[in-house]
Amino acid sequence: MDSILKAIDRISVWIGKLASWAVVLVMIIIVYDVIMRRILANPTLWGFELTYMLWGAYFILTCGWTEQVGGHLSVDVFSRKFPPRLKLWLDVILYLVLCLFWITALIKGGTVFALDSWIRNEHTQTPFAPPLYPLKTLLPIGFLILWLQCAAKFIRDVRKLAKREV
Repeated sequence: MDSILKAIDRISVWIGKLASWAVVLVMIIIVYDVIMRRILANPTLWGFELTYMLWGAYFILTCGWTEQVGGHLSVDVFSRKFPPRLKLWLDVILYLVLCLFWITALIKGGTVFALDSWIRNEHTQTPFAPPLYPLKTLLPIGFLILWLQCAAKFIRDVRKLAKREV
């Protein structure tokens, strides 16, 4: 089981780090587009669309890595005063009921959304008109990575409870 959990962590980190390069590409495209627009008076047709697509890919593909390092928002106004074992119980219940359940729904909905885009050969409604289906395909992939990382945390927390580590 430990090897599976470590593999999930490695996948999340690897995909997250790879997707992080999208931010570098976004910066390069924005600088290029600003130079073309402001200095050369020749704006690009593709700059804005490519940057929001890259940003979307970055955002969805880094969710698993963010979960793995504990970077997602946590509203612990009440639970921070709880004893550690009670907080762990609360995490286990909430991960099962909220996280894993809703992310499963997002995977299902994202898959339908992506398949529909592929079937329609969907493109943006702009002069550049890039295809949208690759970006929409990243939705269920990113949610699957997040689901796996949440499942890994859930399993680790259950194991802590079983071993009475907290």
